[in-house]
Amino acid sequence: IATTTSPHTARELEGALLVDAETASRMLGVAVQTLARWRTEGRAPRFAKIGRAVRYSRRELEEFIAARMRTSTTAPVPSEGP
Repeated sequence: IATTTSPHTARELEGALLVDAETASRMLGVAVQTLARWRTEGRAPRFAKIGRAVRYSRRELEEFIAARMRTSTTAPVPSEGP
């Protein structure tokens, strides 16, 4: 049985500056389709279009997550107002 091997090891991909939508969706804990909808609504983390490919910066994803951290369920999301 033939197997295909990726030219990149898991360790190399961990340090990648840009990740695909599938990886980004796993990092955010949402479906790929949700992330796609957020892009059309302007709610997604900043992304890069490289040809037809959509890529996310790991740093942008981390900042997106950090901006939504809470200590209370009643604390507003910064972009939602006071």
